[in-house]
Amino acid sequence: MSKAYPLTLDGEVLESLIMLKRIAVLCLLYPSLCFLWVSCTPTGPDSFIEVDSAEYQAAKQKMREGDVEAALELFHRVIDKYPYAPESHLETGVIYLRYEDEPVLAIYHFHRYLELNPDSREAPLVQELIVSAKKQFATSLPGNPFKDAVSRMELLETIAALKRQVETLNAEMLELQRTNTSLRERLSGTQDTMREILSSPATPAAQSEPSTTADAADAVETRELVVDSQTRQAAQQQLPQTDARDGIPESYEVRPGDSLYAISLRFYGSSDYIQAIFQANRSVLHSVNDLRPGQVLRLPDR
Repeated sequence: MSKAYPLTLDGEVLESLIMLKRIAVLCLLYPSLCFLWVSCTPTGPDSFIEVDSAEYQAAKQKMREGDVEAALELFHRVIDKYPYAPESHLETGVIYLRYEDEPVLAIYHFHRYLELNPDSREAPLVQELIVSAKKQFATSLPGNPFKDAVSRMELLETIAALKRQVETLNAEMLELQRTNTSLRERLSGTQDTMREILSSPATPAAQSEPSTTADAADAVETRELVVDSQTRQAAQQQLPQTDARDGIPESYEVRPGDSLYAISLRFYGSSDYIQAIFQANRSVLHSVNDLRPGQVLRLPDR
């Protein structure tokens, strides 16, 4: 007894059902033949390369020509013809979102793409497109009931982006602070060394070569002091000189690079007045090296 099919079925569907019934009968009668047919029949996503189909290529060409409506129709043909067509779903979703102002349809096709191809490299981008489509849909409703929610979502995204920028700037600032601290320490050490050189008394150089080990050690110290003396003389040549006979001012404002040795040499013609200047300014100086630019020192008489 033959089975009656609904009258609403068209000829192609009826032929497909009859073919499936025949295949089922063959599988019951010849299971080995059925196994061979199934094993040789390509299945799954790899059974067909969607992007090589004529419809897909024609749709891409229409997009390049700017004929969006024709491209959309061709992409739908690919989707209707082949079960595995993630790229056509993605292209269709983009058209609905950007050209047709149909965010709901775009969301559907984006989700279909993720279902068919969840591990693709474009998956994160498709997730962002879904968020954009949801925002577009929310703002398109009458009365804009979700305006505050969309604004809040955009505000949160902006805050997150600004937070990442602030974290980057904080890391750069910390690195600059460490570099600045290191440079300050090096500069401070250099200034202390120059002050010690300028404030230390000169020592005459050795007149003869060392003859013993002890003499050799003394000679090493002497040579080091000779270098200090030469450095001090060079600094002395760079300082502006004032004739002691012109008179000594009552006060002097400390400049960058000054030392009591340089001040004594400048106004008194020798370094013999270092202690006199220091004693006269004990109220502002804690040591002979405690000079800072801008300090006003009182210069004692000879």
